[in-house]
Amino acid sequence: MLLAKEKSTSRLYDPAYSKDYQHIRDNLSCGDVEEWDVTTLVFALNYSDALSGIRFGYRWRRINNAIYQIKEVRNTLFSHACKASISRDTFERDMSILVQAVEDLPYKQHFAELLFI
Repeated sequence: MLLAKEKSTSRLYDPAYSKDYQHIRDNLSCGDVEEWDVTTLVFALNYSDALSGIRFGYRWRRINNAIYQIKEVRNTLFSHACKASISRDTFERDMSILVQAVEDLPYKQHFAELLFI
């Protein structure tokens, strides 16, 4: 469980971020990655002590690019959208970006290797 691996000095427990990160703590503590939102995923990849082994490694550039792509699609479609619908072409383009980005993220076995080695 990722939350169990966080140190007390983690950004997750920093009082300056405490209120902002409550939903992330809740998502991490439930232990079900299927329930994570984009913010929780990005936090875990960028800041979690448990996943520090992937940062700055040979795969980090691809992972960092995937994080960027996921955030861009989320921000464009949901956070800053001026309307509630998109064209079929935009949907297909954004889905293609998301699928590729998710494929570039570490997979379950890779996470297991990082957490338990």
